[in-house]
Amino acid sequence: MRRSHLLILFLVLATPNFAVASWIAGGVPVTDLGNNARPLLTPDGSGGVIVAWDIDNDIYAQRVDQDGNLVWGASMPVCVCTGYQTAMFIVTDGAGGAIVGWSESPVGADYGIGAARLDGSGQVLWTRLVATGLDYPWLVSHMISDGAGGALFAWTDSHYDAYAQRVDSNGQLLWGSNGMRINGGGTWGQFRPQVVLDGGGKVFVVWGDERRSYYDDGPPFHKVTITDIYGQRLTLDGQQEWASDGKSLLEPGNTDPDWSMVTGATDGILMTNRTSTLRAGRLSSNGDLVWGDVPVCEAAGAKRYPVILADGADGSLITWNDSRSGTPDVYAQRLDANGNPMWATDGVMVAGGAGDQSIYRASGDGTGGVIELYGQAACCGLMRLQRLDQDAQKPWGNDGVLISDIPVAQTSLVLDGDHVFCAWVHMSNGPNQVFLQRFNVADGSWGSTVAVAISSFEARAVGTSIRLEATFQSDFAVEHINIYRGARNASMLRLTEAAAGSPQFTYVDAAVMPGETYRYQIGVIDRDGEFLSLVQTVTVPRATTSLEQNSPNPFNPGTTIHFSLAARERAQLDIYSADGRLVRRLLDATRNPGSYQVNWDGRDDRGATVTSGVYFYRLTAGKFSDSRRMVLLK
Repeated sequence: MRRSHLLILFLVLATPNFAVASWIAGGVPVTDLGNNARPLLTPDGSGGVIVAWDIDNDIYAQRVDQDGNLVWGASMPVCVCTGYQTAMFIVTDGAGGAIVGWSESPVGADYGIGAARLDGSGQVLWTRLVATGLDYPWLVSHMISDGAGGALFAWTDSHYDAYAQRVDSNGQLLWGSNGMRINGGGTWGQFRPQVVLDGGGKVFVVWGDERRSYYDDGPPFHKVTITDIYGQRLTLDGQQEWASDGKSLLEPGNTDPDWSMVTGATDGILMTNRTSTLRAGRLSSNGDLVWGDVPVCEAAGAKRYPVILADGADGSLITWNDSRSGTPDVYAQRLDANGNPMWATDGVMVAGGAGDQSIYRASGDGTGGVIELYGQAACCGLMRLQRLDQDAQKPWGNDGVLISDIPVAQTSLVLDGDHVFCAWVHMSNGPNQVFLQRFNVADGSWGSTVAVAISSFEARAVGTSIRLEATFQSDFAVEHINIYRGARNASMLRLTEAAAGSPQFTYVDAAVMPGETYRYQIGVIDRDGEFLSLVQTVTVPRATTSLEQNSPNPFNPGTTIHFSLAARERAQLDIYSADGRLVRRLLDATRNPGSYQVNWDGRDDRGATVTSGVYFYRLTAGKFSDSRRMVLLK
C-alpha cells in the first residue's frame, strides 16, 4: 500500500522577518447576457467543460462540448437572487455535472456561502446555503470535490476562526448546519484555510495562524505578527483526528506567507515568503516531516505566488514569480519523489524579457510537464500560454501561445486529457463577455475539426427591420437553420426555423420595435446536431415621421414611395399634377409606428394612364406634412 504524504514548500529566511459553430480564432463567446465576470472551469467527463461565472451579481453556467458548441443553448441561471453573488469555485460531480460555490451577500442581511449542483443537461438539482451569518465577504476560501459527488468547503468566519463543511451529492450538510470549527479558536486570527483530500480517505485543512503574535513593549504599542502554518486532519464523516486547536505543521514566523495545497500522489502544502530562498519539504500523513530543506531556488530576488502541482509520477511541479532580473519573470522547477530537483539549478524560465510577467493559472500537462497562463502584471493585459514538457523543453516555441489579441482578465484554466481549456473575460467598452478556447497539449494549436463551419454571420438594421445574412459549409446535408433572438438582457429564444437551400442564408425580421436592441444567433442543423454561430447585437433605429424620395426617379411606368411614422397615425399619401390637381390617393389609413412603402403604377383614380411630366406626392400624418417632386418619363 502506498503511503500518503503531504508536500510542503517554504522559504527559509536568511535574514530577519520583513514585512458557435466549432472553435474559432480568439475564442468562442460563452455568454449572451449582461456584464460577465470570474469564469470558472471543470471538465464535463465527455471531452468538454462546464463554465460558471457571475453576471451582474447572479450566477450562471454553460456547458461547451469538445467541438466548441454551447450544449445548453442559452446561459443557464444557477442562482438569480436578491443581493450579490460572486462565483468562487467549481468542481466536477463525477457524473457529467458540476457543483458551483459562491459568496452570498444578500442586501440587508449577513454574508454567507452558497452552492448548487447541476447535472449534465444544465438542470439545477439542488441549491444550499453552506454557511450563514458571516460579517465579511471573505467566505469561500477553498472548495474541492469530495470524490463522491459532493464537495468540501473551508472558510474563515468573522471572528477569524477556520471552518469546514462537507455537502453530499444530494445537497445535505454533513458537518453541521453552519459548518464545523476546526481550529478551536484563539486570541489571534486564522486565515486562508485550504483543503485537500488524500488517497486514504482523509481530509486535510491547513491555514495561516497568528497565535504566536504579540504586542511590543511600546508605547506606542505595535502588533508583531508571527504567522505559522497549522492544520487539522479529519475523516470524511467529520471526525477531527488532531488536537482541537490544530497541529503546528511549520513555524517559519513569516509576516506574509503564501501557500497552497495539491491533491494526487503528492498531496501537500505550499508556503512561500517575500525573501530569499525557496525550499521544499514533505510531510507524512501524520503531519511529520519526511524530508526537507531542499532548495528549489536560491537565486537573488523575491519569490512570490508559488503554485504546486502533482507531476503524475509521485513528484511535484513548482512554479513561481521570480524577481532575480529586477522585474517579475515566471520560473518553474520539478522535484522527484525524494525532493531532488530534476530541472536546472534555481529553476527554468517559463516567461521573461521586457515588462513584468505574472502567473495567473497553472496546470500539469499530464506527462510530467507544466502549462502556465501568464501575462502582464497589470490587470487587463495580453496573456499567453506556455508549456514546459517533462524535460523542461518548450514544444510550443519560446513565446508560447497568445490566447487573445485583445486585453483580457479574470482567467481560468483546466486540463482534460490531451487538451487544456482556457476561459477569460474580454475587457471591452460594452458589457464584458466570457470567452473559451481549447488548446492541444501536444503543439499548442487551438480548436478542433467539425463537420460544420459558419464562415460569416451578420445582423444589421435595414430601415426598421433587421436583416440576417450568413454563409456556411457542411460535410453533410444541412437540414434547416434555427434563428434565435433575445431582446436586451432576456434569454435567447428560437424565433423561427428556416430552410437552408444554399450555403448563403438571408432572413429579414420585421417584427421588431424601433429603438429596441436585439441579439441574434443562428444554429445550423445537420445529422451531427446543431452548430451555433456567434451572437450578433443590433439596435433598431428609432422611427421618425419622414417622407423619402421615390425610387426610381425618373420612372416608367411605376415607382415606389417610402415613408416612416414615429407614432400610430392616420396617414394620407396623395399624388398631384404640376398644376395642383389631385391625381390619385394612394393611402388613407391608420398605421402603427414603422417604415412603409407604397407603389404607384402611373395611373389616376379612374385607372387611366397619366401622361409624362412632373408630379408631386404628399404625405400627411397628424401634424406632419411633406411633399416631394418626381418625373414620369415615357
